[in-house]
Amino acid sequence: MALPSPGQDPWSLLGVFFFQLLLLLSLSPAAGTGGQGPMPRVKYHAGDGHRALSFFHQKGLQDFDTLLLSADGNTLYVGAREVILALNIQNPGIPRLRNMIPWPASERKKSECAFKKKSNETQCFNFIRVLASFNATHLYTCGTFAFSPACAFIPLPPSRNFKIPTCCPS
Repeated sequence: MALPSPGQDPWSLLGVFFFQLLLLLSLSPAAGTGGQGPMPRVKYHAGDGHRALSFFHQKGLQDFDTLLLSADGNTLYVGAREVILALNIQNPGIPRLRNMIPWPASERKKSECAFKKKSNETQCFNFIRVLASFNATHLYTCGTFAFSPACAFIPLPPSRNFKIPTCCPS
């Protein structure tokens, strides 16, 4: 018995119809976004006195790429190059450093990175790329770890002596 060609079998037509319907629904804009795509979790409006945005700088820190606002809106977690910061933003004005957790790539990972023809001066570091609330007591974070990605859980609130657990062999 030969298999029917597509289009001749009514079940085949029904499958194509449902596939196209699923594709159409998955491409339609999300409800409530007005067709504008993903909406930010937090918005800051110009002139909002409750959330004045300020400049934060600390010598030796750079590449502030990843941001996460705490559920209560009082702490801004910042992923930078080889460090995670917890900034107190409870009061408008300049953010105050609450905690700084170093998370550098090991020397072994940095030398492996350089062996892969990456720059020791600009690329072979741990750039924090993911900061997410895991639950009420922990953050989940991931970094590039000198081109050997690694992730860890951070207890909240981080103590002054806390270090990110070693996740990867050195």
